[in-house]
Amino acid sequence: MDYPVISPLYTLIKEKTQIQFRRDDQQAIFVSGDNSLLSDLLPLLNGENTTKEILKALPNYPKTMVLELLKDLQQQGIVIEKTLHSCAWKEITATQKDISTLVVCILSHEIYTKRIRDNLSLLGVNHFTTIPREANISIVCEPGLTPSFIQKWNEDHRVSWLRVSWTTSCAEVGPLFIPQQTACYQCFQQRLLSNRRFRDSYGEYQKIIEQQGIPLKPFVPSFLWCMSQVAMELLRYGTHSQLCGRLLYMEWDTSQQFIEQVLRIPHCMGSCC
Repeated sequence: MDYPVISPLYTLIKEKTQIQFRRDDQQAIFVSGDNSLLSDLLPLLNGENTTKEILKALPNYPKTMVLELLKDLQQQGIVIEKTLHSCAWKEITATQKDISTLVVCILSHEIYTKRIRDNLSLLGVNHFTTIPREANISIVCEPGLTPSFIQKWNEDHRVSWLRVSWTTSCAEVGPLFIPQQTACYQCFQQRLLSNRRFRDSYGEYQKIIEQQGIPLKPFVPSFLWCMSQVAMELLRYGTHSQLCGRLLYMEWDTSQQFIEQVLRIPHCMGSCC
């Protein structure tokens, strides 16, 4: 295969003991075999390396093992040739609402708003509003805002919105909250610690956003990762959202990603009722 690349139809989820690929709401694909080989191979699948160059870059693994893994990834549709990459993007957008037609509202600390708009504009978003009910979807960025402020905003407006958050060590996108369809922000706050794998890191994060000090500058890598994930979710919005009622979490130091389900709290009095 010439210039193999991971298909944009798949989201890579890395965990400590396994690596999986997910396509929209379909069942996850777990790749069998040597996880260390897969971890070393993934950065090379960027469409810039031929198969020969990939083999040369992995001298510690038998060539037959690398070729076998590449073949397995290709048969499952996870890895495609670079020439097919644009076709895959057409498949993503063919049945989805054009991102350029969406009207987006941004709720964030003032130092982030322009940076977020600039990043989303580069990714294809053309229409912004400050009035939540005029928007198809709102983007709510937690850094610099308190949970109580967001909770009140959620109760006042009751609109569909996507939560975004980042620190220097982690980044989160999701859940996408839809009134009377998904768990609400109140459910999310109550369930978060019981569902979370990394309670200590979330505790540190909570301290940061509750201090109301100077927010993080919007130049950290986790912020840029968040913006790319937001753009992908906007592409899927209204058709097959990946983060509807789910949280995508990135541990930045290890580059491990996790998806967590956020379920409703029984008898919740928030906007999911």
